[in-house]
Amino acid sequence: MDDVKTCQGCGASIYQEHLDRGMAGFVAGKLLCNVCRNQTLGGPSAPSPGSSGSMPSAVDPSEETIRLVDDAEVSASVSPGGSMMGDTRVPIGRAASDLVLTRAMVKGANATRCRTFHAKLSEGALSYMDEQFNEWCDRNPEIEVKFATQTVGIFEGKHSAEQHLILTVFY
Repeated sequence: MDDVKTCQGCGASIYQEHLDRGMAGFVAGKLLCNVCRNQTLGGPSAPSPGSSGSMPSAVDPSEETIRLVDDAEVSASVSPGGSMMGDTRVPIGRAASDLVLTRAMVKGANATRCRTFHAKLSEGALSYMDEQFNEWCDRNPEIEVKFATQTVGIFEGKHSAEQHLILTVFY
């Protein structure tokens, strides 16, 4: 097992690989991780004594970074009654036939889409949901079901709230 050392600035684990790659090192006699070295030196880390080349950055600048947004930006970017999905915003309740999806279906283990079916908790309604699901599968032979989950929950109708079986199929 590797000998794990600890950053004397923040307590982070430092492995021998970090020292070898220049991702950690000594500053003023203290063993520091890359983040603490940057803070101590006031900028990007210089190569530690005995290491060759430049210090690899903790974050590859060629990779896309995640930016945090505040609530005002989120509420401004969500369409009324809809969800925030970039240029493919679809208001809740929109007909599935109006939806245009551009991501290609993946054959294999990963799912790219989902479809939800629901029915009241009665024998006739569950039988009808089975028929709907089977007809949907027959109409879409390119679909390869990857995973399905089911739960019982309350659906609010026109006159009352009733328990339904909710089936979500990932394909």
